[in-house]
Amino acid sequence: MRLPPHRGSAGRFLLLSECDHDLGVGVAAGLHCDGVGLTASMAGALSRRGVPDLTSRVAAELGALAWEIAYERWSDTANGDDFSELARRALGELQAASALC
Repeated sequence: MRLPPHRGSAGRFLLLSECDHDLGVGVAAGLHCDGVGLTASMAGALSRRGVPDLTSRVAAELGALAWEIAYERWSDTANGDDFSELARRALGELQAASALC
């Protein structure tokens, strides 16, 4: 998981754990893990845990989208919410929206 080090530093994340080694998506400390790598890493991790491939892919895409939405909201300096709360809220909003489809 990567968390932005401070507001207003678009495109840079503090490395908390590396991207999935099995997929060859490693990232040096402080560099952004691209959306494709993040999504592939999440889908791969879910698949290895026995989640069906299609379900893994959908969950990974929604997770990456939730991350992107949360980051956009978090980087808005007028928003004082904690990043983790914004991520949970974005994921909940995506789950609600997908139920309407």
